[in-house]
Amino acid sequence: MGKIVVKVQEEKHLGEDKIYHLMIGVKEVYLYFKNDRNAKQYEGYYISEREFKSAMRGKTIRLQKENFIDIINPEEKISAWVERLQKQRKEFGNIRGERRGVNATVILSGVFLIGIVLLGIGFWRVQYKKNLAQRVVSTEGEVTSYTTARLQGKRYAQGYYDVHVKYQVDGVWYEGYNGTTATNQGVGAKVTVTYDPKNPAKIYVAEDMEWDPFKFFMIGGVIVLVSGALLGNEIHMKLMWKKKTVKNSKNMTLDKYFDGTIESGSYTESRIQEFDRNGEDIGKKLKDTHQMAIRFITIAREKMGDKVDKFCIFNVYDDVNHRAFSIDFEAYNYFSIRLNYDQGRFGCNIIAGERMIALNNSQEWWDEANFDIFFMELQKELELRIPDEYLRAHGWL
Repeated sequence: MGKIVVKVQEEKHLGEDKIYHLMIGVKEVYLYFKNDRNAKQYEGYYISEREFKSAMRGKTIRLQKENFIDIINPEEKISAWVERLQKQRKEFGNIRGERRGVNATVILSGVFLIGIVLLGIGFWRVQYKKNLAQRVVSTEGEVTSYTTARLQGKRYAQGYYDVHVKYQVDGVWYEGYNGTTATNQGVGAKVTVTYDPKNPAKIYVAEDMEWDPFKFFMIGGVIVLVSGALLGNEIHMKLMWKKKTVKNSKNMTLDKYFDGTIESGSYTESRIQEFDRNGEDIGKKLKDTHQMAIRFITIAREKMGDKVDKFCIFNVYDDVNHRAFSIDFEAYNYFSIRLNYDQGRFGCNIIAGERMIALNNSQEWWDEANFDIFFMELQKELELRIPDEYLRAHGWL
């Protein structure tokens, strides 16, 4: 077994307890570690994504005995704990590494291309039959012989005959194979011969004219649909695996209260909540621009509730002559949103890969903004792009 790659997506301390959102290979796992003060160790439990999100919002989770995994000591790293359990008893199932994912993508891409080729053959055959029907002509021919010998590559039932004929085109005689028949009419019988006027020696028999491309459409279509779905899922998992975390830099570190490895807004907010519980005045400890970013997160939570999550503050410039910051967050568990603030002006965009899709809003200047209107317009812009069934299922419609 190769080295197991464990990536911490999110984590949070709940008093003496801890919760984790992990990527083990390309598999998502949510864990709760309950502190056993007497034994000075943690008991690990599986929890669902829904329970994880509830715990992130401060709600108490009832742990089930059947979800217990194993003990982890405080000095043991989470990655080492996962690798130990996986080697001992394959606790986390059939996890796949990144290399295998790449191979699967290549294989599925090849299968998908085969399906496309089969569909292409089907379309080509339709056009071929159409052109052939318009081009060929018929004439009268004379049977020269009947044979029962099967032609190479053909399988005829016993009692069928291969018919050989001769026919004349523009004074020139030609001979050839004219298909099969179950009735022996005898040598010299008159039959219809279909040929290509551009190549009179080429006889087209019934099987050439009636060959049906449907099987290529059917087989190719099934291959494209199945392999396309699997390929899409594989690419999605690869993108999740390669999703970049925010890199450390001076501009992204919120003074000494944040360790410079901010990977999600939930981590940022947990530290802010921790300061509040301890009665500390955050405003005196963070710079003005940081306070503005934190204020935006607080207002967003108040106005949109559970429709927003996973805030991440970065690219903070706290200069008197140039104040700027960015905040990434998740909206409706559907879109990744980026708020950019730069020297008084601000606005939101949907993150779509390398592109940004600007969201219209009438509140463009921070000092003059009515945030009630801003968030009302933001919700309207986003909900117009989300299916009603999805919003209804989550109680947002």
